[in-house]
Amino acid sequence: MSISQITLAVYERIAADTTLPTVRIYPNINAATPSGSDVWIAVFMLPAATTKPTLGHGDYYRESGIVQISIYTKAGQGEIKGQLVVDDISALFPVGLKIGSLEFNQPLSVATGFNDGNGWYQIPVSIPYTQIVI
Repeated sequence: MSISQITLAVYERIAADTTLPTVRIYPNINAATPSGSDVWIAVFMLPAATTKPTLGHGDYYRESGIVQISIYTKAGQGEIKGQLVVDDISALFPVGLKIGSLEFNQPLSVATGFNDGNGWYQIPVSIPYTQIVI
């Protein structure tokens, strides 16, 4: 899978899910902050450097990166609404999930939530992925 195919596979998995907030922001598609919603997510693909884990002329390499999903809830409403979305994301990307050659072999990481200064409480979620390309 190329970077664009990886991105498409992740976006399609998120789009097909019915438990996540219906308002979803993707880079360069719909980047405006939504109005009229109490909770929404923003999805970013963060590809890392391609590595070759063998010495010499091995015939494979590793693509890896992070799916970064930021959960936004209205500030002042507490953390629970956002944490429930974290649970949904965790179920959507379980450890051991494979989408074609793409593998999610590590648990997601949840950073400390914070007020973004624009009336939203943000919880960053990072989901590492990898694929071996032969």
